[in-house]
Amino acid sequence: MEATGGEDPTQKLVIFSDGLDVEKIEELYARFVGRVKVSPGWGTQLTNDFAAWCRAMRWLFSLVCKAVSANGRPTVKLSDNPNKAMGPKVRIERCKRSLASVIRWRRRWWSRRPSSAPGR
Repeated sequence: MEATGGEDPTQKLVIFSDGLDVEKIEELYARFVGRVKVSPGWGTQLTNDFAAWCRAMRWLFSLVCKAVSANGRPTVKLSDNPNKAMGPKVRIERCKRSLASVIRWRRRWWSRRPSSAPGR
């Protein structure tokens, strides 16, 4: 499998992190294992649980953690909210272009698939 630009997607790490529970993590893993390196970013749910416990104990607690580098290379975080993107601007734009290319390819692929729905 090769993506635009000659990069092998099976060597890329994808961290899913929005609104995950155990069932969604298992679903995402099953769908993407072998296609990319998959890791759940369950941190928000985990820290929310910890924060609730801290509130119950009447402790003040606020925590947001985002990876800024891995193996000495800067990371990129994309979001459905463009203002939440993190990382070097050049890399953010490169990731957006790459993601847009994959989305366009998938839309073309799905539109060409013969439908198994009756009447089509």
